[in-house]
Amino acid sequence: MIEGRPTVILTGVNGFLGSWLARGLLDAGYQVKGIRRQASNMDRVSDIAGQITWLDIDTASAADLATFFEGGSVVINTVGNYCRQGERVSAAVEANLLFGLKILEAAISAKVGCFINTATSLPKATNTYTRSKAQFSEWGRTLAEANSIMFIDVLLEHMYGPGDDVIKFVEYIIKACVDNLPRLELTAGTQQRDFIYIEDVVSAYLTLVRMSDKLGPVGYHDVAVGSGETISVRSLVESVHAIVGSSTVLDFGARPTSPTEVMHSCADLTKMRALGWSPRMPLREGLEHTVARQRVRYESRSN
Repeated sequence: MIEGRPTVILTGVNGFLGSWLARGLLDAGYQVKGIRRQASNMDRVSDIAGQITWLDIDTASAADLATFFEGGSVVINTVGNYCRQGERVSAAVEANLLFGLKILEAAISAKVGCFINTATSLPKATNTYTRSKAQFSEWGRTLAEANSIMFIDVLLEHMYGPGDDVIKFVEYIIKACVDNLPRLELTAGTQQRDFIYIEDVVSAYLTLVRMSDKLGPVGYHDVAVGSGETISVRSLVESVHAIVGSSTVLDFGARPTSPTEVMHSCADLTKMRALGWSPRMPLREGLEHTVARQRVRYESRSN
């Protein structure tokens, strides 16, 4: 168990998960060092930016990177390119594999004890995102075992919550319903998914920061994080539709289901429960919180 309040080095701080994690870590008393790109949109963390020590990775030399990692006890990597906006494969590899390797190598050189990586529960062959993520996980296993570092792969289920990007599924559905689109074309929605609220995700990561050594010896460990329960995509969409009170017609079956679609995904929480963690937010309540916050966000933009 890591004693005291160590310094946590966090990537992707300006993203959905990263921004929530930064707040959670600061609230818990941790020192946070954030890695960003010069072109990063910092709106999500503008109010806490002054509490974070920053490194601009685009202009940092090898010496700058080494100095920045000194004193760090944990690295949390949240960077991910979901490849949902027509990005090239090379862009996905750069974000999901090469960037992670650069950060992992710096952590090993600085003798940081624990590297927590945000991976995915979906199979490697699902799409470009999952393949490039899995490739980094494979390198993480190899380098962790060769260099005696704790590498924790968080096999994250579908997270949602206020402030997410509209390219993400739950947020896309919320915005469509709030906007009262005439018709929303969907698959049949028979896929079973595990949806986890962002506050539960943050509490899981904080548990891993505190209790990483309880997973076992140094080396590679994968840990599933989700709600541990499934719901059909159709039921999820219908719940959002009802919470919003939307007039949008939900056209289930208008789109074909992808041949690579995963039809069932659910986290096995055995390892996380052994660390004393369990999710707390019921799905309906989490959706209600998210809709309430996001309705204000979207309606204010339209005025």
